[in-house]
Formats: sequence, structure tokens, C-alpha cells
Amino acid sequence: MVRYYLTNNQGQTEVAARFNINPSQVYSWTHKFNEEGIAGLKPNQKGRPRKMPKKTKHIKKRAQKIELSEKEKYEEKILQQEAELERLRIENLILKKVAAK
Repeated sequence: MVRYYLTNNQGQTEVAARFNINPSQVYSWTHKFNEEGIAGLKPNQKGRPRKMPKKTKHIKKRAQKIELSEKEKYEEKILQQEAELERLRIENLILKKVAAK
């Protein structure tokens, strides 16, 4: 809208009617654009900033996935250790039988 207003030789009321907005808004946006450029047209946050950002669903799901993967890692490690323990028990039995002969 600002680009249209600046490039075409039309008044604020004509541009406002074309874009179905208030003529004062045309002036306001054009003035902000001339003062600050594109950054002036971006909306500003109002109010007091939050102390802690809210956790989004995406972050919560990601945290759950990490916890599950940690749990899966520990379960895998337990299975490996149990297999190693069984192998060592069998090896111990074999060595006892060989030593007994």
C-alpha cells in the first residue's frame, strides 16, 4: 500500500478507498516508512515482556522424544550388559569344567 501510494500520483483518500482502509492509516504508514524504512512498518510488541518464554507443543514433544531416546539408550545398555553377563557365566562354567578334568 505504501509503495502504491508513493509510486502513483494519487491522494491519500483515493489510495485509502482502493485498499479499503482509513485515510489516516495511509498517512501513518507512509510517515513511518519514510522515517524508519521497512522496519517501521513491522508491528511493535506492547506490554511488559515475559520473564520466561512459554513452552510450545513442539518443544514439549521434542523434550519427550529426548527423554524417550535416553530411556531407550539405557534399556539397550542393560540388554548389552545382560548378554555380556550371560556370556561370562558360560565361559566361567567352561573354565571350571576344564580345570576339574
